[in-house]
Amino acid sequence: MKIYWQTPFVIVILLLALALVPNGGAIRASDNAPAAGTIAYLPLITRAAADLRLDLVEVTQSVQNGAGSVPMVAGRATVARVYVTGTGVAQIDGVVVEVSATRNGVALPGSPRRSGPRAVTTSSSRGDYASSFNVALPADWLSGDVQLSIVVDPDNVIAEANETNNRASRTLTFLSVPQLAITVVPIQYTHLPNGRVYPAPARDTISDWILRSYPVSQVNVTLRAPVAFTGDLRSSAEWERLLDLVTTVKQSDGAVRSRVYYGLVPIANGTDRWFSSGIAGIGWVGQRASVGLDLAGTDEAGQLAAHEIGHNLGRYHAPCGVSGDPRQPFPYASASIGMDVYGLDISRARVWSPVAPDTTKDVMSYCRPQWLSDFTYQGLLDNQRTNGGAEVQSGSGLLVRAVLADNGSALLEPVYALADTALDPPLTSEYMIEVLDASGVRLAAYPVAVLEAEGPYHYGAEAALHDHTGEHAYRRIAAVVPAPRGVVARLRLIHNGIALAEQTLAGAPVAAVPAPALQGRDQGGFTLSWPNPMVPALVRYTHDGTRWTTLGVDVTGGRLEIDAQALPGGGSGRFEIVPAGGGTATMIAGASIAAAPDDAPPQVWIDGPDTLPAGAPLLLTGRASDREDGVVADMTWTLDGVTVGTDQALIMDGPAPGTYRFTLTARDRSGNRVSVEHRVVVQ
Repeated sequence: MKIYWQTPFVIVILLLALALVPNGGAIRASDNAPAAGTIAYLPLITRAAADLRLDLVEVTQSVQNGAGSVPMVAGRATVARVYVTGTGVAQIDGVVVEVSATRNGVALPGSPRRSGPRAVTTSSSRGDYASSFNVALPADWLSGDVQLSIVVDPDNVIAEANETNNRASRTLTFLSVPQLAITVVPIQYTHLPNGRVYPAPARDTISDWILRSYPVSQVNVTLRAPVAFTGDLRSSAEWERLLDLVTTVKQSDGAVRSRVYYGLVPIANGTDRWFSSGIAGIGWVGQRASVGLDLAGTDEAGQLAAHEIGHNLGRYHAPCGVSGDPRQPFPYASASIGMDVYGLDISRARVWSPVAPDTTKDVMSYCRPQWLSDFTYQGLLDNQRTNGGAEVQSGSGLLVRAVLADNGSALLEPVYALADTALDPPLTSEYMIEVLDASGVRLAAYPVAVLEAEGPYHYGAEAALHDHTGEHAYRRIAAVVPAPRGVVARLRLIHNGIALAEQTLAGAPVAAVPAPALQGRDQGGFTLSWPNPMVPALVRYTHDGTRWTTLGVDVTGGRLEIDAQALPGGGSGRFEIVPAGGGTATMIAGASIAAAPDDAPPQVWIDGPDTLPAGAPLLLTGRASDREDGVVADMTWTLDGVTVGTDQALIMDGPAPGTYRFTLTARDRSGNRVSVEHRVVVQ
């Protein structure tokens, strides 16, 4: 119970007391007062009563606007920012905030949850993380409909003039959103201007920033075997060729459409760098394949990937440093994240403000610093909810690719017949693939989508405006259509009833030819060779008969060098050589040359802060990728030997100052275990 005085009430009591005191109400300072007629009075001193006021409750996961209308994602780390100010005094110490949660009227586990005590002043700011009470919501609260009750000073420790402004309530709806699946495709890059080879990146450097900012609860990352590319990536045409390669690798791997394939390009080999500024990435708009540089700065590679994958999830450019797109008008001037929109990087305890000194820009622009606007966040959320978990049809198919020129013409590239692959879903389009037999009879016709990439991303030249309006837009057909019954002899690309290009296919299986050969090399490598060296070939590998790893596309010369240690099972599975033109694939067993099956241990990463301000929630994320299994879900977090979590994300609410040493252990399906450590200093 609180007892407090209001000033008018105190004055009335004092006047009443004066009236009851002898000698006309005079109050003597002591019994030894001056002689009669000299009276000393005590001064009447009043003090304004202190009052705590709950001004705002902002529940955020990455981005929130002033209206609080940005949706919540189920299972995603969430912080309630509670803004409290005081009046009557400059500072009120020892203030605590309590957050309670119910679902359907039933209290949730961990409810209520309290902040640590802290001082409250006469002002607070959304742009200052330290000026709000920041309460991490427990995992059990992050699904369905949840009612929050927030109380300031729940134990009535602070004497206040007004208790009615200490409470607030919020109703949250957490939306189910599929995990974002990403396959990182490490690129072994040979830079033609100097002839040097830049080794493929060996770890995931992109998903941490994406998970911190995107509207998803988990990023499902697989680090696949490297792919070789030779060219000059100072040219936009070469970036388009690399994007084509990664797109084809995704399709011939048999990956589902909802999975992003991201080609990660090295920029250095030790101190030897080929890149300092220029084109850094490119991605399809609305189709999930893109490529970008493995930039060296903190979060640079992740921000670039978030931009390109943003294209994959249907986002166009935001107008700052680059022209916008009228098909998707950006709502804020100069690509601002929005004047009442604040970003929160929970893991780094960092607020991204739309005003100075940050003046944060949207990630789909070319300006910095970058975070997500509520506009981009909502667009990514809508796309992932619609396309992130789409079902896939599989079977035998024809991989058909064509480049669409600016003048309306088209060029069909080599066609490959693939077994057990993901097929494109039915759709409506002006473009169609028509499949004919030797007599010209149509066997089937399939509408196909047109892939389009916005202008490539320019890095290191942010001051220049890159105006893509009216310039060359890279457009392409890349589809896997069902293989029809009957012998396919010809294939045509049709646009609005007009044939743009035609290709004669191999049709029936050709006469028997010598089988492919696999020859061992030093250091665990293979040389795979096959007949008909003039015919382009697609080379794939499977270690289990169901999952494919593409090793080469449009390979000529009849041979391919293979690093067995980069393959699932150490190269002990089967290799498939698919000739262009719809010819029959041939297989060869790797076990004839390889060592016994080699089940490699998983790669494990922890991302999170090295230091954290006291009172802020601590968020760590872990990922594990296995050569054979892909994503490893069996993960355990420990702190000083005690298990503290088993999910991808680990969050602790306001740990006390000190040093914390976390261990993440991942176990693959074969029982291989790998542990990594991460130290955080809270200060």
